[in-house]
Amino acid sequence: MFTCPWHEYRQDTLRFCEGDVCSLVRYPADSYSMAALLVVSIYLIHIYKHSDFHLKSLGYIGLFLSLGSFVYHATGTWFGQILDVTGMLLFSTYYLAMTVQRVVNLQPRYLMILFVVLVISSVGLMLIEHNLGLIFFTAQLIFAFVAEFFLYRRDRAIVDYKPFFRAINWFSLGLIAWILDFFNIICYPHNHVLTGHSVWHLSNALVFYYTALFMQQFKILERPHQET
Repeated sequence: MFTCPWHEYRQDTLRFCEGDVCSLVRYPADSYSMAALLVVSIYLIHIYKHSDFHLKSLGYIGLFLSLGSFVYHATGTWFGQILDVTGMLLFSTYYLAMTVQRVVNLQPRYLMILFVVLVISSVGLMLIEHNLGLIFFTAQLIFAFVAEFFLYRRDRAIVDYKPFFRAINWFSLGLIAWILDFFNIICYPHNHVLTGHSVWHLSNALVFYYTALFMQQFKILERPHQET
């Protein structure tokens, strides 16, 4: 008896608007839209290959997320979903750790320990209860944005926040598209060209780009000090 590819494997627990296609790539629009982040990630890895590790690592996180998310939307499997959400957690943990470092000026080894502990704990708990993945992603970004608000009030005179706000604008646009798609508010299941969820993917490629532009300011800025 004929079955479509990937249907015999454990299925994912999230359902977006795009309809399932009986092919190797089950959700074409949601899958191929990850090419934008893939291109941005390769570009970041290239331009920061001789720069500080925290800049190169953002490119590698984007590379993992783009490939993991492609696998997820191409297969619609639980394993693909784990890869996708793990990539999201790598980004949220990265941004949270970088923000904490700028608040308390952690030494590099302690920053790495913080990042590793947050990633392992978040992914580990997600494997136990898969719904925790998106909860951790959201919570980590909320904490990071609260800390960033504190930093903005302290450092806005000496830090260029334009890339940060551009990243926020693109993230907000993508999040609105994600919500409209996930809750089927604007939904055309037979559209396999551009969906709300693929807009989320395209927007986040620009989020990574502007986040890198924002973070590159801190290659030599360990902790800003106001003049007295």
